[in-house]
Amino acid sequence: LRILGTETIYQILKEMNQLDERITSLEVVQEVAERSDVDTVLLGSFVKLGDTVRINVRLQHAQSGEILTTEKVEGVGESSIFPMLDDISRRIKDRFEIAGEDYAGLDLELKDITSASIEAQRHYTEGLKLHNAGMNTEALDAYERAVALDPGFAKAMVRLSEVSSNGGFIEQAEEYARRALEQQGRLSAPDRLFAEGFQYAVREGTWDRALQAFERVIELYPDYGPARLSLGYRNLRLERYEEALEILEKLRDRRYPFLGAYAHISIANANLGLFEEGYQALLEYIERNPSDYAGHARLGRHLIWWGKLDEANRVLQKAASIYPEGTAQAIGRW
Repeated sequence: LRILGTETIYQILKEMNQLDERITSLEVVQEVAERSDVDTVLLGSFVKLGDTVRINVRLQHAQSGEILTTEKVEGVGESSIFPMLDDISRRIKDRFEIAGEDYAGLDLELKDITSASIEAQRHYTEGLKLHNAGMNTEALDAYERAVALDPGFAKAMVRLSEVSSNGGFIEQAEEYARRALEQQGRLSAPDRLFAEGFQYAVREGTWDRALQAFERVIELYPDYGPARLSLGYRNLRLERYEEALEILEKLRDRRYPFLGAYAHISIANANLGLFEEGYQALLEYIERNPSDYAGHARLGRHLIWWGKLDEANRVLQKAASIYPEGTAQAIGRW
């Protein structure tokens, strides 16, 4: 059972100008399924009347529209949302034939592997969006607000470790990874393995153990983006450019939304003298995210490296027009 990541679905809907649509037609479902190479889709909707919330879902074949099952749950107040989702998730999972050993860890409750605080969840989601856009400082603030509301929010601590490392705050990254593992009972299996690897990843002296850990995560969970990105980045830093590209290009194939993946691809290609390939990777990101100043800034830096100074100047001016205060920071960051 391979589950397509939410970030990938959002990216596809964004490209189709369907992200903000309140109702999803069968035609849209079919196109998303075709672009993402999936056969079965889970569609849901909710209705809120006063304090009462009703959630309806249906599992169906994407292309034929044949409905495999429908489920609905109802509850009162925000506190009922997670139990409702747990209930409906169990019903849906019962539709799949999953071997007993593979089912381990799939019956955890949402509040146990995320947070029982709706507000903490909102801050966490905000942090993910900022993180994917390469805005580490802002993402760090959002994740910290989530942890302040729920000090045991281990999943947020894993992300805090990641963005702290991206910002060069090594000791802080180690501390968050340690705190996350203290709450490892509240981590999904891939998050736990990633946090274990990240403890070694924050310092170059233990990168060999980090590489082994990230490779293990990818072996078990091929679509777990953070581990693949971290593995690619550290191969890049070790000047294993071909290996880094092989790892990172799979993120590109999956429309991974984080700018860092495309930035690392461009750097690896540039070090191999393949400037055009790196340029195309960044251009692909910018076409999907035309208002992301950091993407334009990274492309400008790539063009400087390539020696195309006039084009670099034009691209950097575009970045500055989007966000003047952040352009210099973005160039330095990437």
